[in-house]
Amino acid sequence: MAISNKLMMRLLSGFVLGPLTLLIIYWGGIPFFLLSMFLCAVSFYEWLNMAKKRDKPLFPIISGWLYIGFSFCCFIFLRSVDNGMVLTIILLLSVWGSDVGAYVFGKKWGKKKFAPTISPNKTWAGFAGALIGAAIAFLAVFPFFVLDDVTGAILLLLVLLGYAIGATGQVGDLFISIQKRKVGVKDTGNLIPGHGGILDRIDALLLACPVFVAMLIIWGQIS
Repeated sequence: MAISNKLMMRLLSGFVLGPLTLLIIYWGGIPFFLLSMFLCAVSFYEWLNMAKKRDKPLFPIISGWLYIGFSFCCFIFLRSVDNGMVLTIILLLSVWGSDVGAYVFGKKWGKKKFAPTISPNKTWAGFAGALIGAAIAFLAVFPFFVLDDVTGAILLLLVLLGYAIGATGQVGDLFISIQKRKVGVKDTGNLIPGHGGILDRIDALLLACPVFVAMLIIWGQIS
């Protein structure tokens, strides 16, 4: 029953926060900037609380803050470019699609553990699902709202981009999991019911966003 209640709380939180986040991204401007700054500040705070529990906290504090700060700079930059609203939403949908794919594949076929000493619930099937879920999100949205011409080569590129976002999101998730395991905490905070802290919710996005921005720059979609 406890697991059921937790899952229900996660779903309710997602149904409220997901549409609200998309609305603020659509709105842009000052509301989007304030949301980004709020999330960044809370992420800094949660990271600081973990880093202070380390024997030598200075380097973890500085490196973590640089990582979080750079990621949020990329997030704000992405929203500011031409077609930034659509690109930012595509990034979120691909990360969410990766999460859903990892959960579904992991529950259905997950047997062999992916990183048992870091995150015992992760499996290779879940990792494959993360790649597929992100690729599906790319194929479902990107060609219709960003590209004027779609070829077979472009579709293949979108699949590869989806795989890249899915993979980097999983690495970002594991990175935060490593930090939590080092200090013996289950969640980075308790701000979001059923999800834990902000870092628990955006761990995949923190690494996926800079990678997504870099891929778009290389592709020539943004400058």
